[in-house]
Amino acid sequence: MQVESYAREICGISLTNANVSARINAVEPLRLCMLPSLTCVNWAGGRCLPAHAQRESVVNLLRSIQIEHSWPCDSVIASWNGFGFLFDA
Repeated sequence: MQVESYAREICGISLTNANVSARINAVEPLRLCMLPSLTCVNWAGGRCLPAHAQRESVVNLLRSIQIEHSWPCDSVIASWNGFGFLFDA
């Protein structure tokens, strides 16, 4: 459960900080929030954010970073499909 808590904190910081540099630098931590980790492999199907709504929020944030700051995030979103998520890149 602690992994999910950390993932939520990362997402919350990323959502509330509108600074361009902070948003762009948030892409990698946000990507890691969606990947299976050794800590949560046997919990919630191996995802650090188990709820679909949480994952969808991360995808929406990445899309807004891409639109507002022209930072490419399509490949990050598309890479999650290999982990069983189905998001349009």
